[in-house]
Amino acid sequence: MSPFLLFRLPIVFTLSAMALFAVVLGLVLVVKLIRKTKGWWLVAIIAFAVGLVGSYGGMLARHRIGGLRPSIAAPAKGSELEQPEQADPAIWQPGIEDHLQADIYPSKATAMRSLGLRMAAPVREVCGAGHTPQRIIVFRGNHDRDLLAEFRQAVSSCFPGVECVIERESVAVDVNEVGIRLDLCDLVTVAAPWSRGPDDQLAAGTLQAGVLGPEKEATAKVKFAEKPWVEDFDGFLNAQPDACLVLARSEGSCTTEAEANREAIESGCVKLTQLLAEAAPGQMPGLFAGRVTAAEIIDEGLIVDRFVQSFGGRVARVWRQALLIDASRRKLAQLSSRKAAAMRAAKRMWACVSISAIGLLGLIAAVCVLLNAATRGYYVWSLRIAGTAIALIGIVSIVIFLGH
Repeated sequence: MSPFLLFRLPIVFTLSAMALFAVVLGLVLVVKLIRKTKGWWLVAIIAFAVGLVGSYGGMLARHRIGGLRPSIAAPAKGSELEQPEQADPAIWQPGIEDHLQADIYPSKATAMRSLGLRMAAPVREVCGAGHTPQRIIVFRGNHDRDLLAEFRQAVSSCFPGVECVIERESVAVDVNEVGIRLDLCDLVTVAAPWSRGPDDQLAAGTLQAGVLGPEKEATAKVKFAEKPWVEDFDGFLNAQPDACLVLARSEGSCTTEAEANREAIESGCVKLTQLLAEAAPGQMPGLFAGRVTAAEIIDEGLIVDRFVQSFGGRVARVWRQALLIDASRRKLAQLSSRKAAAMRAAKRMWACVSISAIGLLGLIAAVCVLLNAATRGYYVWSLRIAGTAIALIGIVSIVIFLGH
């Protein structure tokens, strides 16, 4: 117990004793007036006492809850780890990278294919406007055969009818031919954030294609950062049998990175709320069913990995974002405990509001009765209107005060 709390305890006890003494003294004095007046004073006494007790009880409840502010919303229905199958949003449809150029790609294969689809401009730059090579040679180098095949197929789709082959570096390039050399630049590797061992490594870097002609050269580049969970989430989960992970993605064609981030986190909030409702059925009923918020996802460290990507559109860039969220039992238990504490605080806060409102209404009723008696009913409607206005202002003030 802190010294400050020890200092406050005598003050609280003294104020409580003074409040009770004031109520008792007021009751004694008013009882004496009852003997000299009519019996309607009894109603004023009861209202006055209820008002004092209610106001004091409201302040005491406010002191105990310590100002906790919950987030209240109704939970959505869902399953614990298996979400209902839904069609991918348009921005996540397969093949969108074939039509729009992205600033980064989630795998080497996708980056290699996109690089192949970008070869039309540098090849025409090397050959000259209006000229097409008769043969395109892709130098093999040390690249994976499957990646080279993906690249060659993409280049062939840009130049239908033109032969595109994969050869060794030593092959000479004739006058009507162009060669393409692939290089991997700025390569870095990091441990996968969902892996507990050092064996699972992810690569990031830049793929560069240099187009070599008889007299000119041109280059094209694409960046990649391996995120295997973005392109094939089901296959990724099959490779991680012990992991409990959730995929959350932005669903619209966002015009800013912040908007894509907000949509992705909102999707994560909905899915985690579904998991909590399934994991603890009946524990979050009605008004106090806590919805997971963006702040809770961030504070609890539930985001394992993220992928942010933008496409060059005709008018402006289009953004999308995907999040890999930890939905393990331990994390869900921590989140559930936090939501339960917030819901208990919400119940105490609304109880405090109710008690304070009842006390305020009691005080206003007592004052109106006393003033009506003093004026012999001459200002009865004015007192009613003023009392109603003061009651509304007082209740709103209590809600605002307790909410902060």
